Amino acid sequence: MYWLISLPGDKQHGSKSPEAIRAGREATFRKASMITQGFGSPCFKFDFETLKVGTLDALMLLSDELDKYDKHADMTLRRIMRAWTNEVVDDNETNLASALKVDIGGVEVSAEEALCSFRWQENRFPHKQDLSTLAGEIHRQICEQDDEVKDALNKYSQIRNAINAMNRKSGGNLVVKDLHGIVDQSHYVEVMPGEFSEKIVPVFIVVPKQRVEDFVNSYETKSKEVVPRSWR
Repeated sequence: MYWLISLPGDKQHGSKSPEAIRAGREATFRKASMITQGFGSPCFKFDFETLKVGTLDALMLLSDELDKYDKHADMTLRRIMRAWTNEVVDDNETNLASALKVDIGGVEVSAEEALCSFRWQENRFPHKQDLSTLAGEIHRQICEQDDEVKDALNKYSQIRNAINAMNRKSGGNLVVKDLHGIVDQSHYVEVMPGEFSEKIVPVFIVVPKQRVEDFVNSYETKSKEVVPRSWR
């Protein structure tokens, strides 16, 4: 479990210069680290740029949108995790968290490492955009990832179903098994080369092994049209 906390930076003699602000943040981080380490827990910086806040009215409007964005992001993440654990990861995989990777600037790292060493990706999300535009862009990319996962899962399911159908045909009993290689041209009566009899037509019957003798002794009585001693 991780706690994400926000703390004000220490004031550095009332100065508002960028250097003083950074120094105040560093001082706060050191104090927070000392507290968490006292409970046996590490502390990591969650760095991101100073965002363009805008007006209070804009923030109030955005708060409603953020709630919807957050719920959709949570739903998407759960779908990806469910797909990963149920469909992708081998059944013998014991550490699912380490198997799932996060793409950070073209480098795949574990989800834990991505969280503990978070860096704002300025090339994807320019921080000088207004918050509404920025949140909308993040939401749009989450939706794209969601659609990509749905499409990949659909294709995966189609392939898996096709393989299962092939396995049933090749490994199942003769009710579902493909008869290619079992029934061939030699089982039909030829009246001349390449021409098969229209009067003597083979009928293929599936008989359990323990009932073969019963079948051989009785098949000629099943119909007047049966050719005698033709049971092969």
